[in-house]
Amino acid sequence: MRTSRSAGSGSERRGRSGIPIALSVVVAVLAAGCTTSVVDGSEVDVAVTNPFTSYNRETSAGGASSLNAEIVAATNERFVSYDDTPELVDDDSFVTIELESDDPLRVSYTLDDGAEWSDGVPIDATDLLLSWAANSGALDDDDFDDTPYFDEDAAGYTDDFPRDVVFFDGSAAGGLDLVTTVPEVSDDGRAITLEYDHYFVDWRLAFDIGVPAHVVAMNALDIDDPSEAKSAVRDAIVDDDRRALAPLSRFWNSGFAIDRGPVDASLFVGSGPYTVTAVTDGGVELTASETYTGERTPAFERVTISVVADADAAATALLEGEVDVIAPEAGGGGSGDGSGGALERLLAADGVTVTAAPDGSYERLDLMVDRGLSGVFDDPLVRRAFLHTVPRAEIAETALGAVVDDPLPRDSHVFIPGSDAYDDAVGENDSAAYAEPDLAAARALLRRADVDEPEVCVLYDARDSVRVAEFELIRDSAARAGFEVTDCGRGDWQNLLGVPRRYDAAIYALRSTTLATSAVAASFASSGGVNNTNFFASDAVDGDLAELEELGATGEAEDAGVREILTRIDRAVWNAAAGMPLYQRAAVLATSDRVTGAEPMPFSPNGLGGVTGWRPAG
Repeated sequence: MRTSRSAGSGSERRGRSGIPIALSVVVAVLAAGCTTSVVDGSEVDVAVTNPFTSYNRETSAGGASSLNAEIVAATNERFVSYDDTPELVDDDSFVTIELESDDPLRVSYTLDDGAEWSDGVPIDATDLLLSWAANSGALDDDDFDDTPYFDEDAAGYTDDFPRDVVFFDGSAAGGLDLVTTVPEVSDDGRAITLEYDHYFVDWRLAFDIGVPAHVVAMNALDIDDPSEAKSAVRDAIVDDDRRALAPLSRFWNSGFAIDRGPVDASLFVGSGPYTVTAVTDGGVELTASETYTGERTPAFERVTISVVADADAAATALLEGEVDVIAPEAGGGGSGDGSGGALERLLAADGVTVTAAPDGSYERLDLMVDRGLSGVFDDPLVRRAFLHTVPRAEIAETALGAVVDDPLPRDSHVFIPGSDAYDDAVGENDSAAYAEPDLAAARALLRRADVDEPEVCVLYDARDSVRVAEFELIRDSAARAGFEVTDCGRGDWQNLLGVPRRYDAAIYALRSTTLATSAVAASFASSGGVNNTNFFASDAVDGDLAELEELGATGEAEDAGVREILTRIDRAVWNAAAGMPLYQRAAVLATSDRVTGAEPMPFSPNGLGGVTGWRPAG
């Protein structure tokens, strides 16, 4: 059973001294070059909440810690990234991407002649072949179930994992699963061409470079020479050599984990502006690469990262000069006791700058339309009644008021505020009916449903002061309409999300790492939607999703018809009262006066994703 992560999966201004700053999407640093040269001896200290556990972020275990993605982004190039529109932009200095045909969908990737890994080994088509093999599942043994061998506590595979099995624990179902034949490699070994079984609307987001093929083969096959190691990877994939693919997949899955014994520095080979030069107990040191020739030239020579899980402790460390950059939660977070205060302390402090940008995630209230604890939301009338009680504007103000001027609820299930289609969709999706609580309408709907004092148990993160406040606002407002809202909040809430008969509604953030339209299917498809945790099902929505896929199959995916279909889906989800978006979350960075230019990114990685734009003050 392949563990997968969808493009739409997820979990989760005022300036210093209260000066208003407009909230705006910032340019993703991966698309914005920095011409500043490295300042000799300069260093910036960063505190993060999660430990560094793997240099391969594409595995299930590697994707579990946000810091893994941050470090990989700082030490590697990407094929595409978002600008401030946000629109996707190709990195032409690293790779040339060409859409060769729509039917069949064929896409070629040609690497720049000077592209090298940080150890001096050229980046070539073999590295791309390995990325395809690892994230397509095309070479995996049929029907192999990896579940019995995955240790949740250790976040990785056990030593009992079969040694003769070919199984790459990559990001399946992200589009590469549609490339089922071995890609073509150019004669000069610099280019690769993928051919999809059918059109995939988000093909630009489906493929990127991964870990170095020579590092995998040198360790998996005990080969000393990098060129020989690359040849072994290429031959194993092209010839479907199962005996070689099994150890290659095993090392790809587990070999880059760093929480199992001594750390081997030779594993941290990247293609970007920084390299990993030291790893301590959860902490990491990055040093500006001496061989990097790309556009993202850093200014700080060294970045030292330490793990401070508690928000209050991180704020104290910043205020006392122990660290220079932290990423506090918008709206508080505190130590989980409901008091919050970390962000408020930073906003009031001298010598601290707090900046915010729209995050790729949004806060969401889901109603269990089927298989809920009480079953009360099986009735759409009761669902509509409950949504009429939710004080969305007050919730947005409570969560974001400290860093965002005039925070507004998000009014679309599908489109991000600020995008071209958002305003048009909001004008058609009937979200205006839920702009403010309408307790009279709620009571009338309960009478029509012939339901008296329905009980609703709400699941949320009980350690998060913002979520506690959101729950209390919903509880108190719903009580005035006749609902009895009870507390299903708990620290391990994620283990229950999507589990039948354990709760009736859930408050959580759905994180988007991209603007992929396939994320819509992940949330609202009746079957196979990895983010459809409330068992929403709609024949109309399924039909629209099928039409969206068919539209892509005709090569017309860029047509305005895509927006029309997505708008219909948005309206259908609102009309079904399956839940509601609450607000677009904000990514926040707080910096000392020793750092300038630090701004959070709109999509993960939010923090270190912009590290090459940071500069020593003065």
